[in-house]
Amino acid sequence: MEAPPTAAADPSADASAEPAAPADPQPPTVATTPAPEPSADPSARDPRRIVKQQRPRSLLVPELAALERLYAATRKSSPDRPVVMRRLAEGYVELEYAAAHEPDGAKIATAARKHALTYYLALRSEYPTYAKLDEVLYYAGYEHERGGDSANARALYRELMQQSPTSPFVLRVPAKWRSR
Repeated sequence: MEAPPTAAADPSADASAEPAAPADPQPPTVATTPAPEPSADPSARDPRRIVKQQRPRSLLVPELAALERLYAATRKSSPDRPVVMRRLAEGYVELEYAAAHEPDGAKIATAARKHALTYYLALRSEYPTYAKLDEVLYYAGYEHERGGDSANARALYRELMQQSPTSPFVLRVPAKWRSR
C-alpha cells in the first residue's frame, strides 16, 4: 500500500507557501473509525498462536492428558496452579480448533470447548486476582460466543468491561455488546 503523497514529495511545492483554501469551505469534521466487527477469520478477534499455527490432534491429546495429571498433582495454594489452569483452557481451545477441521470433529470440538470453559471459569472464580484475568474473561466470553451462547458471552464481556475498562481486550469485544 502506497503512502499518500505529501507536499515534501513534490519538488515544485514551495515550503513557504500557504496551503490553498478549499473550494467549498466546510466545518472541520473529526474522523471516527468504528472498531472492526468480527469476521469469518477467527484470527481477527483471537490473536493467539493456536489460531494461526494449529497442531494436530495426535499431539494435543497426550499433552492435555499430561497437563491434567499435573493439575491434579498441583496444590490449590501453589502459585503455579492458575498457570496450569490457563494452559489447560488454552490447550482445549487448541483441540477445539484442530477438531473443527476434521470430518468427525464436531463432537470433539464441542467437548473441548466445554472443557476450556470449565477451566476459564474455574480460574475466574478461584483466582479473582489473577494478573491476566482480563484475558481469561475475554476468552471465556469468546468461547461462549463461538458456541452460540450469547447470554453468557455478553455477561462475561460486561464483567471484563467493568473490571478492566482499560484492557486492550475490551476493544476486541463486538461493538454490539460494548454498549452499556
